[in-house]
Amino acid sequence: MAEQADDSVAVWQNKCKDLEKIVKTLSSHCFKLVEKHEELLKKYKENEQQYNQLADRLKTTEEQLAKMGKLYEPVYNEYEKIKNKFEIEMECRHHAEEYASKISRENRNLRRMSQMVSAKHGVSLVEFNLESENSENKDTYEEYLETLNQKISDLKEENSQLTAELKKFKEDYQIEKDKKLNYSKQNERLKTEVKQVKHSLQQYEAALANLSKASDLAFQEYEKLKGSYEKEILCRDQAEKYASTLFAEKEAAKRQSTMLLMEVASDRKLMKAMVEIEDLTRQLEQQKRQYEEQMSDLKEELTSLKDQELLTSLEQENQQLLEERGSLQTQLARLESQINDLRSQYTKLSDEYENIEKRLEEATRPPPPPPPPPLPPPTKKLGLFGRRDKKKAAAAAAAAAASGGKNGSKPGVPTNDDYSKAIDEMMKRIKDGKPLTRAPKQVRRPSCPDETDGSAMNELKGLLTNLKKASSESDLAAPIPADHDDSEFARAFRKIRRPSLEEEGQGDNAVKSSGNDGENQTEEVQRRKGNMAGPKKLSVLAESDESTE
Repeated sequence: MAEQADDSVAVWQNKCKDLEKIVKTLSSHCFKLVEKHEELLKKYKENEQQYNQLADRLKTTEEQLAKMGKLYEPVYNEYEKIKNKFEIEMECRHHAEEYASKISRENRNLRRMSQMVSAKHGVSLVEFNLESENSENKDTYEEYLETLNQKISDLKEENSQLTAELKKFKEDYQIEKDKKLNYSKQNERLKTEVKQVKHSLQQYEAALANLSKASDLAFQEYEKLKGSYEKEILCRDQAEKYASTLFAEKEAAKRQSTMLLMEVASDRKLMKAMVEIEDLTRQLEQQKRQYEEQMSDLKEELTSLKDQELLTSLEQENQQLLEERGSLQTQLARLESQINDLRSQYTKLSDEYENIEKRLEEATRPPPPPPPPPLPPPTKKLGLFGRRDKKKAAAAAAAAAASGGKNGSKPGVPTNDDYSKAIDEMMKRIKDGKPLTRAPKQVRRPSCPDETDGSAMNELKGLLTNLKKASSESDLAAPIPADHDDSEFARAFRKIRRPSLEEEGQGDNAVKSSGNDGENQTEEVQRRKGNMAGPKKLSVLAESDESTE
């Protein structure tokens, strides 16, 4: 029974919680709808005010237009009358001027004729003072003309004023007409908006009525469930109390039965003690139940207090977060302004960098190649003493190569192909204007011959002798042209290559002095020997020519 009651209570609790959630959602929706309804009412009132203002403006403009129309008709009629009068007066003036000119002509003709008649017949005619009459007529005529001209000028001024006013009235009429069209369009648009607002208001009112009905029904059901829940809680408390009393009585009966079955029943003191113990246990259970109820009540109070504390803490956190958001927004705006400034600076610096790069390119652009140097002047052929000096120099070089001294020259005679290649390279350099770069000078170290360097030096000497034999055999087999021995190119080549040969010889001695790196430097020495083949060939060719001579 107790378990069933607990299950039913849990079910009703869940239902009650669900209904509370539904009521909360419905109440929130109701509040939102009420707010929307109020906003729509405000908008509707504002639109009504605007509509009334526009209607008043329309009425005033229509009244003004009606007044303008009333004023326009008499003004136009008066203008037509004045125009007709002016036309009539102008015609009368033209007729009067024509008639006056005609009469003046006739009077002049009659005067001439009368003078002719009097001259023929010798009769003295009475002279009429026609000029005075004409002058009087002219004066009256001029006065009349002046008055007419004055009237015409006045009428013209009035006409111009009336035309200007008429144009102004027409422009005002057109402006008011355009305004009326705009106001009518706005009025129609506002009418459609008002209709839409009314329709939406009706829909919202219907939805509000439905929601109010649903909320009333939900509230009634909630009240019923709340009452049933309270009743069930009371029933549950009573059932728990009744079950606890039954359980206590059951336990007491069990104890009494065990005591009766035991041998303790014969002793009265023990029986009294057992009865007191049962009473105490009963009291303990009652106190325990009371304490449990108090604990449950206190737990509920604690949960409510915790919820309030949570709400206050959440509100404080919300305020702090809002303050942090404001500060972060200000920082973000400041950083955006800084970023914009940095971007502008970056664009300026990039432009400056491009300009500097262009200037640097213009500054570092290589100058045009210089013109090729002039060829050396042709030298005369060596005489007998020069040949003898050359023979002595060749013999000294051969002796130095055989002795293997410290600064000895490199043996071996290169091929004609190497010589032609060297000359071609030299001519290309001269044409391109690129000077021959010398090899870096190596500082000569003091040679201290040790007993440990004997093996490396011996190996180097053996390699050099092998190279000498191979190159000499190949060059002896090749035909040597006679034009290369004493030509201008050969002499210039010898002059250019002599200092480089001396520097390379010093580098070879430095290589010999290094003991541990002997094997690696032998390859470099061989490569240099091959590169030096061009100038040595010239000296060997010169010696061979002298020997043949």
